[in-house]
Amino acid sequence: MIRQYILCCIYIFTTAYSFAQSGSIIQVNAGKHYFIDNTGKPFLWVGDTEWELFHQLTVTDARALLQERQKQGFTVIQVMVTGVFREWAIQKGNPVDTSNEAWIHGDPSRINEAYFEKVDSIIDYAAILGLVLLIGVYHSQDVDHGRITIANAKTWAAWLAKRYSHSTNIAWSMYPYATAASLPVLDQIIEGIHDGDGGNHLITIHPDLRQPHLLFFIRLNGYLLTHCKHGTPVF
Repeated sequence: MIRQYILCCIYIFTTAYSFAQSGSIIQVNAGKHYFIDNTGKPFLWVGDTEWELFHQLTVTDARALLQERQKQGFTVIQVMVTGVFREWAIQKGNPVDTSNEAWIHGDPSRINEAYFEKVDSIIDYAAILGLVLLIGVYHSQDVDHGRITIANAKTWAAWLAKRYSHSTNIAWSMYPYATAASLPVLDQIIEGIHDGDGGNHLITIHPDLRQPHLLFFIRLNGYLLTHCKHGTPVF
């Protein structure tokens, strides 16, 4: 499994698209073989996972965590913009906290502005530290439970991408099942991101490594590379 994951990552990196935002902390070099920073030097991706950075932490706690991760040598923090899907808490036997949700009543068309003001502050502070935030736009569980649909995916993604269109330290990610059924929503999300930020940020897909889905993930990445509109960068 580890070997398969490494091969999958190599595929992702070697199919990367370069993109236009020259001021971004993370870019793809002209040869499309590795990442560079905004000075043209190679960028080493050393990632940590903090899914609940925006959702469960206060701004003060998030800043302290980011400072510590920077000291430890991390360069990228993976985070879900809405926090881990609410079913995760149920699966773990934890109470579901609905007092601090990105979407009011789980509806992406009803934005909790106070939540995103906190997100704004955390993203800006991460930029000061020189940290890239790889932000999850949606999870397959959001589709399973009707929060993200073919009807609202593009609008949600466009709103999110527009809000952070000028942030220089973010990249976008999605967490779909590696099945053909994921493609319509993915296409809408990708189009929405481009409409919102004009293609300023890298976009990736979190791999579904369960067999036999791994090979489909590779085909899925190729699908997005050939079907994304307007040259949106995907890696």
